[in-house]
Amino acid sequence: MVRVFEKIRVWLLMLLHRKRTADRLDKELQFHLEQQIAENIASGMNPQEAEHAAMRLFGNSAVLRDQITEKWSWTWLENLRQDAGYALRQFRRSPSFVLISVLTLTLGIGANTAIFTLMNSLWLQSLPVKDPNSLVLIGVQADHPSPVAQSPMPVLNLPLIESVERHTRSFSGISGWCDYGADLLENDITHTYPGTIVSGNIFDVLGVRPAAGRLLTAADDQPGGGPDGWAVVISHRFWVEHYAADASVIGRHVHLNGYSVTIVGVAPENFAGIMVSSRPDFYMPLNYEPVMRQRQRDSMLRNPLSFNLTPMARLKPGITVAQASAELSAVTRQVMEEVLPPVAVRQFHGLPPIHLIALPGRSGWSFLRIRYRRPLFLMQGLVGIVLLICCANLAGLGLARAVSRSREFALRIALGAPRPRLMRQVLIESLLLTLPGGLLGLGFAWMGCRILLRLLSAGAERFPIALSIRPDATVLTVTAGCAVFCALLCGIAPAWMLSHTAPEPMLRQSANRSLRAESKWVGNSFVCAQIALSLMLVVVAGLLSTTLVKLRLSHVGFRTENISTVMMDIRARSERGTALTHIYWQMAEHLKEMPGVQNAALVTVPPLFGTVTRVFSTVSPSAQELKQPLQFNEVGQDFFSTMEIPFARGP
Repeated sequence: MVRVFEKIRVWLLMLLHRKRTADRLDKELQFHLEQQIAENIASGMNPQEAEHAAMRLFGNSAVLRDQITEKWSWTWLENLRQDAGYALRQFRRSPSFVLISVLTLTLGIGANTAIFTLMNSLWLQSLPVKDPNSLVLIGVQADHPSPVAQSPMPVLNLPLIESVERHTRSFSGISGWCDYGADLLENDITHTYPGTIVSGNIFDVLGVRPAAGRLLTAADDQPGGGPDGWAVVISHRFWVEHYAADASVIGRHVHLNGYSVTIVGVAPENFAGIMVSSRPDFYMPLNYEPVMRQRQRDSMLRNPLSFNLTPMARLKPGITVAQASAELSAVTRQVMEEVLPPVAVRQFHGLPPIHLIALPGRSGWSFLRIRYRRPLFLMQGLVGIVLLICCANLAGLGLARAVSRSREFALRIALGAPRPRLMRQVLIESLLLTLPGGLLGLGFAWMGCRILLRLLSAGAERFPIALSIRPDATVLTVTAGCAVFCALLCGIAPAWMLSHTAPEPMLRQSANRSLRAESKWVGNSFVCAQIALSLMLVVVAGLLSTTLVKLRLSHVGFRTENISTVMMDIRARSERGTALTHIYWQMAEHLKEMPGVQNAALVTVPPLFGTVTRVFSTVSPSAQELKQPLQFNEVGQDFFSTMEIPFARGP
């Protein structure tokens, strides 16, 4: 162990105090030489013979010094430093080449990093909770996925979650999560913030600790509230921005969604919930939902036909996701028949077979995964092709630049420079070019992500999409990998051409011609690759452009200009049945009377907003009842005339 520390000490001295260590080494060599001369004189030699004998014994002192230095010094690091310094001096001679290379790499690396950052936020980032790998989402999966329902949907309701918890043994806890707007009364003005209603055990299931105060517990999620009344937890961001991180806010009463609630705690700084595309500022218990809507006996979360909760569960130790999925599939029928009313059960039997499934919950959940899965993967492939084109362009520039440096490398080879050292020289130059390209690419990716998020948030001005675009270790690793890949791809061809050329013909007058002839087939290969990749991009861009033009110009079957959709949530009103329907009719009549409005109509699902499927029974001529799932919509008077939808038959 002592020898190891002594070696490390010598290495550090050679690295940090190279000149002083070299002088010390010379003195030690001189000391040993003098000692040997003294021993030779003591044995009977005259001074001249003693000196010659000692020098013959030690050998060439300069070679010996170099051998010792090479063994104990950081020679490879010194060589890299020399190569890097030489590369920087070469860059100063050709600033235009450096500028073009850096900008090209910025475009290629930045575009790839931008798309990968979004994909990393949606699919790869782990939730900042305890042991995220043991978290699962519980969803519904069709036995035979259709084009409409290709992916499992982790959306249930509270009775189904409670039934699953009773009939399964794979989970140590199951909780529900639902994004829900929070209307906070501040200085007699109501402001709306993003919020969520959660099961009382959600923070225990996730293993999250508070930044201040305490978090929600099962005791808070009871009808009428818990020991502090209706409790609420605020986000760390809201705590800092609105209360200046004042700890005295714990226990304060605020007016939230029409009722007084107590702030009992602050969520941790890095926690933003399990929905990766939202950032709630308020965490409210599930049982507070019917109170907010003044429907203490009619909670939409307890409606067996309403699916609004995203269930998150934690696996027991030793239980795998596959084992949990098998257990959920086995109890699916029992759970559905226990929760759904008889009519819904009959409709459930008429639909395609489905089963409950456990999905990995390490990265949380977002509906954007289903909506933008294919577009993001397509864009990642396209920007990957752009990166290859950028590398091909830079490799071509490198080959052209190699022609002008042929005599330089020929002279170095003639003087004895090893070919691997020359290849390393060119590769280091390529790597030094990719370093600023990668750094600028990160900035380009950050701006590109902001633009993409703004496009994705179009139509969601109330609560914009809040994906994290901060580069983490995964994004930085991918960016560094892209930079190294570009350095190798751009520099390998020029490095090989320059280091494998014969010095004699290169030093003649026709050296440049010889190198041009030798690198001609390599340049032609890059040109062919560029044309092929560019043609692929042109074809894909043409197909996408044609699709957009057709979507823009083709008639979709209804009027699209000067059409506005008014969406209202009046579930908090006390009216039910016909009285509630009458309110909607009054709203339509008031809209018709507004200036500039030609017509107005009611519709349950507006065009292009989705579909509603129900199972209808028909009686065949043989008196046999047939069940068939059909898509339907409920519309009011003047809907077809308002949307200018023509009738195929009839008036």
